[in-house]
Amino acid sequence: MRLRLTTALGLDDIPGAVPGYGTVLAAHARTLVSRYRRGEWRVVCTDDQGRLQHVLLARRRPHRPRPGRSGQRCRAIVELHVPTTLLAALTPTGHGRWAALLVELQARLAELPRAGGPPAATVADLYRRRPRVEIDRWTRVRDRCCVAPACRRRAQASDLDHTLDHAFGGPSLDWNLGVLDRHHHRAKHHGGWTVHQPSPGHFRWRTRAGIAHTTRPRKILVEPVAPRPAARPRPLPDDGPAWTDDDHPDWRTRYRRAAGLAEPTVTAPAVHPADDPPPF
Repeated sequence: MRLRLTTALGLDDIPGAVPGYGTVLAAHARTLVSRYRRGEWRVVCTDDQGRLQHVLLARRRPHRPRPGRSGQRCRAIVELHVPTTLLAALTPTGHGRWAALLVELQARLAELPRAGGPPAATVADLYRRRPRVEIDRWTRVRDRCCVAPACRRRAQASDLDHTLDHAFGGPSLDWNLGVLDRHHHRAKHHGGWTVHQPSPGHFRWRTRAGIAHTTRPRKILVEPVAPRPAARPRPLPDDGPAWTDDDHPDWRTRYRRAAGLAEPTVTAPAVHPADDPPPF
């Protein structure tokens, strides 16, 4: 479940999204967030342009757990998106049950570098086959979905691929990892497709037929599309036709008169008697 933190706080009504299903209205998104309070909560912080800066795991929840259900496991993931500057400017005391979570996030945000970035690399990351949980989480949040051209399969249902294969010395770091679904993962290794990652999140593809594609990292926060009202009110069904000069039903006659053309001659159809023998 992906939702803006401001929407979860009730400051706006921007719709959320469930990867693989589509858009969810703000009211229903808040209901899903409260239902998935036992899941993994990720707070994705961005810069003012909507680019990824930090990925934080929230320990506190604004909703109290229901009694008698503590043993149930929830695999849902809740992503709360918020600009870093806005998160630092929020006043926790004015948001009721969300105050504890906001206090925690602001305290952790003060300890992080302002520029943000992926988790720090270690020597073990150069040799381990599978990336650490922090790097895995960062890469999936950064890519959002499969990075193959025109593929939209969600990141949680896809694989993490080493751009430079681990067998050839590729490290398990964010700049050498990308989200690929199983089909495109096999196309890269067995189908003759090649891929390069010149910078983190930028992928250059070449298919077996020699066609080149480039995919770039997407923004985490994108401003919603503003409404575009019509230039004039649209007529209601009971208002009758609002004809203009271009769509008037008698436009052919009016065009002939303006162009000085003669009216077409209409010939009456021949009338045959009832006892007329075939052919008719």
